Order: sequence, then C-alpha cells, then structure tokens
Amino acid sequence: MVIRIRRSVVRSSFAPAVVLPRPKNALAYYLDERAAQYPGFKVTGLPARSYQQGAFGSTFLGLLGEVSDRMLTWPRYRHAKPGMTVGVSGVEAQYDKYLNGGFDRRHLRVDSMGRVVGPLQRSAAGKSLPTLQLTIDARIQRAADHALKHGVALARANGHGDAGAAAAVVIDPWTGAVIALASTPTYNQVAAAHDPQYLASLYKDKGNNPRLLNQATQGMYPTGSTFKPIVAAAALSEGIITPSTPQLCSGSFTIGGYTFRNVEAGVYSSMSLPTALAESCDTWFYRLGDKFYARGSQGIQRWAKWLGLGHPTGFDVPGEEHGIVPTPAWLRQKYNQPWYEGQTINLSIGQGYLAVTPLQLAVAYSALANGGTVVRPHVGGAILRGESVQPLRFKPVRKVKLKDAWAIRQGLYMAAHSPAGTSASLFANQGLEALETVRALCHEGQGNDRGEPAAGLALIQWCSTLSPHWSGAPGSFSAGPRRIGAPR
Repeated sequence: MVIRIRRSVVRSSFAPAVVLPRPKNALAYYLDERAAQYPGFKVTGLPARSYQQGAFGSTFLGLLGEVSDRMLTWPRYRHAKPGMTVGVSGVEAQYDKYLNGGFDRRHLRVDSMGRVVGPLQRSAAGKSLPTLQLTIDARIQRAADHALKHGVALARANGHGDAGAAAAVVIDPWTGAVIALASTPTYNQVAAAHDPQYLASLYKDKGNNPRLLNQATQGMYPTGSTFKPIVAAAALSEGIITPSTPQLCSGSFTIGGYTFRNVEAGVYSSMSLPTALAESCDTWFYRLGDKFYARGSQGIQRWAKWLGLGHPTGFDVPGEEHGIVPTPAWLRQKYNQPWYEGQTINLSIGQGYLAVTPLQLAVAYSALANGGTVVRPHVGGAILRGESVQPLRFKPVRKVKLKDAWAIRQGLYMAAHSPAGTSASLFANQGLEALETVRALCHEGQGNDRGEPAAGLALIQWCSTLSPHWSGAPGSFSAGPRRIGAPR
C-alpha cells in the first residue's frame, strides 16, 4: 500500500492516490458515514470492465492491468502513460489504443506558490470511444466451450485420468475470421477483474496446464494423422505422386531393421490417395515419406511451413507459440543428432518432433479448403463509430499453388461419408448431407519416435473439420472505456 501511494504521488502530486483499490462494502459504508473523522479519505467508484455475458471468452478477451515501465517501451503502448490501466493480453492488449480512454482529466487551481486554492474540477468530456466488433459467434463459442469440458470428462471416465486440457478453433477458411476459440482449463475474467486474490492466483498457477495458457494458440502437440493431408499436398505439388498413384497399405512397413506398424494390422490393399486419406492408412504414408527421403527432399517440411505450421500465424491475439517443424538442420542444432530415414517416415504421419498449435492446423486446413490461400486468423472484425463501420482488413500471409487439391478434399469427405472412413461413425445420424461437413482423420495418436505418448492425441483426440458450405452470422462485442458488452 505504501509503495502504491508513493508511486501515485510521483506520477501526480495533485491527483488522488488510491489507498485501497477494492474495499469491502462494510469498510466503504463505514468511511462514508464517518467522512468528517477521516479527512482526506474518500470512497469513490473507478471505471471497470463490465462483462454482461459473465465468464465467457477469456481465451480471446484477455486481462487488464497497470502498464509497466517495460511495456511503455513497446509500440503497442505508445499512447499509454505511467499508471494507466491497459489491456495486458488478448484483444484488450491488441486493440487497447481503440478501447482505452486514458486518464480522466481534471483541473486544480493553485496560486503562484503552488498552493491549492480550489477543488478538483472535471474537464470537458473527451471524444467518445469507438466500439470494437469481433468475429466471434457467441452461440458457437458456447458450444465449443461445452464440448471441451464434455470431452475431457469423457476421456477421464474412459480411464485417461491425466486428461486435463483441450482446445477448439472454428475458422472461416476464406477470410481467416475466427468464429470460436476455446481452451480448457481457463479462467474467469469476471473474477479476475474484481478479485485481486483470484487474479494473483492466475499468475502463480504453475501446473502442467496453467489457466492462463491458451491451449489453442500456445499449446503445442504432435498432430498425428491430421498431418497426412499436408504430406499429400507436398507429394502432389512436387510430383512424387498423382491422385491415382497406387501404393500398398499393409499391416507393417519394415526398413533398416525397424518395423513401423499400421493401426489396422490385417489390412493388405493397394490404395490411391483419396482412399488412403479416408481410411488413414499409416503404412501408405510411411511409404510416401520414404519416397521423400529417397529423393533427399524436405518437401514435407517446406510445405508444412508454407501452409502455416512451425511459426506464428499472425493472429491478432498476442502470445502465439511458434511450433516446431523438424528438419535435419534443426535436429543437428537442437540435439546434435543426424537425421535418419525413420524420422522422415515418422513425420509422414505427424509424429516425431513435430509440434503445432491447434490454430496453426486450422490455418493449414483453411488453405487446403480454399485452394491455397494461407489466411491470417483474426477476431477483430470492425471498428464502429456511430453509423460508421470501418472493417478491419487482414491480408493473407501468402498464396501457394496446390496441385490436384480436389483429391485431398475428396479423401477428407470420404473419411466422414464412406463406410470405411475413419470418422464416419462419429457422424452417424448427424445430418451430414445438410451440413456438408467433412471430418478428417480423427483417431488416437500412436506415440512418437521417442517412445512418448502423443500428448493431446491419445487422450483427447485431434479432429480437423472442413465445412465448405457452412455459414453463420458472427456476433460482436461492444467495447467502451471500461466496458465490454454482449455478443448478439
């Protein structure tokens, strides 16, 4: 408290110093009733965020806090002043210059000696702040939040007691607009805004899955079979295969004295690419990965990075993890180890050292769906000033030339529709024909080449979904000086 008062005096010798930021009601009433006994003390209200939807959207809304000396050096807070409350995470941070009205200005009369000769007087009201409209659809966001909690509970009920985290991303593949972004465990931003002890507990949370960790943008996992369409895109574009190239899908694939096994041990069939994707045949992709290695090609890694993996996507919510797309150079630098044939084979089914965020995978699948445009994901939709609507523009990161991408989309469609499709059972009686939804390659991970389980795969399952004909009305959040309103 003493430090807080001293800092207030240093910032402004005339402005009131906050002695106690959130007094209990009983203390506030006591001081109000005995104001004459405590001259110089006054109980007053301070602006604060209002969350009309309650604990909703913490994965993208973010937190507020006092700007630090270090933050004042960042371009994002060029407009801020010492002692100001600013957004420190989420859209609160990214769009603080729009949402933050700054300090409330008042005038104080003093004489030639600097002595106070009059009361504080409020300055004329400044310009009104704009409203930030988001791309989030509140209905889908709530459905995603609920689905994650249900999924973790189901995993635990099925014997996976260490299942503790999950994430979901819903994105418009043509624009990059994020319709829902969910992560669990998460925090209650209403409690964080009003309870200092709760807020402090968030920053002290050092468990395996801290609540401030956004699993959708900061959680890094091997992708498992959801990586196979990316490998297919690389092979098609580099001329290693065509959509009709036959390859064997068998129960195992042996090379260099080591046997790589398929989930379906009894299978033995020649398949083209769409069928291999639909049935998620591991050994088919092992053989494809071996063709990359035989050519000395790092095409898998190159295309993975072009499609958005292994580096930040440019998301307008700060704090993304980079991810890892392993290469021989990376392995040599990181572990001083050579790159072996088996590592390319493992990479061909999304295992090994590969680690990506769910958002990165959503961006990659968006490019496969839209024909090669690598979108920049965003939750910022528009800036509203009265009747004026200023849409926020997010240029694509790049455009890549996909070859025969129809074969990949056909394989993903078959995965959900054909009787042998690996995710067909998940969509039984779900109205697929009406929704035109393709669910791709959703099955448990098999572990990586270091003998470790595929975290986030075996316990919660990765499921990448393409919805080429989905449409929905995005909702919005209204934001004032200290207020965020409800999505429609």
